Amino acid sequence: MDNQPSIVTPTPQASEPNQLPPKSVSAPPKAKHAHAFIFGYLALIILVAAVAGVYTWQHKKVTTLSKQVTTLDAQVVSLQKEVTVLKTQATTNSAQAQVNTSNIDRQQDVSAIAASFNDYISNNNGAYPPSCTGSTPCKFLSGLKLTYYTSGWNSANFIYVNSAQTIPSKTNVASANSVGLNDIYIATYMTCDANGDAAIVSSTYRQTALIFNTKTLNGSPQKKCIPI
Repeated sequence: MDNQPSIVTPTPQASEPNQLPPKSVSAPPKAKHAHAFIFGYLALIILVAAVAGVYTWQHKKVTTLSKQVTTLDAQVVSLQKEVTVLKTQATTNSAQAQVNTSNIDRQQDVSAIAASFNDYISNNNGAYPPSCTGSTPCKFLSGLKLTYYTSGWNSANFIYVNSAQTIPSKTNVASANSVGLNDIYIATYMTCDANGDAAIVSSTYRQTALIFNTKTLNGSPQKKCIPI
């Protein structure tokens, strides 16, 4: 028997069953609602936190601004007080300056009158000028230019009493010491007290006192007496 190769007949393979694609597994409806609730709750928490943060920041900012406004208001009040004080000082200084100016003018005029009085005596061999006031103008004031007392010496604002050899009475001294703010009183046989603010009787005819007033800041007269 001839050796012949054996023929192997392949065994037909069983056909594989058809594979279907996997079905997608969807979450249960309750789980979807739970997730949505959680996400919504988290979003709400984040929103509330953000709102709270903004409110806190704005509140702090408003508080800071309020403090700054309070500080500025206090500074404004303080500045207004300083301005009021400065205005008062300026008004006072202005008023004082006006008073000082008028007082300087008074004193310069009085010095000029005293010099003119003494010049008359020197030019008349020691004779004193006659009494004068009102309608009898004073000769020793003729041509004298004054700054404050400009009303003219033929008025009652100026009185000069030459007592000659007669010591003036207490009435004359009282009149001298009651001279008005814009008046001048000159009299022989008078001198000034130690304070220089009142006339007193002198025992010497050759002593003469001039009494006038300066003005205080409140407008009241302040009597002055100078020997001439």
